[in-house]
Amino acid sequence: MHGFWRAAVAVAVGSVLGWLLAILLWDVTGIVVAVRDLYGPVVGGICLFTPASLCGVGAYGLLTHRYGPKVINGETRCRKCGYILKGLSEPRCSECGERI
Repeated sequence: MHGFWRAAVAVAVGSVLGWLLAILLWDVTGIVVAVRDLYGPVVGGICLFTPASLCGVGAYGLLTHRYGPKVINGETRCRKCGYILKGLSEPRCSECGERI
């Protein structure tokens, strides 16, 4: 999975999970309402945005760990076949043709 798609999936997952967490904070515990009443709407909005951001960063980290480029003994390898990608002249694996 290329970096763009890892980021896109992480944003989608982070948004859904983060906003669900924010809604739980808002409705169940009332923490966000208390903070908003005490410090104003900007800080209350930050309290809603923070869980979504943290979930997105966590999702990107997990996706990169699972689907990112493999580095074994300091050598970057092809995701598909494991061929060492050193000194390539084009962005394709010379062994299997996988786009890098």
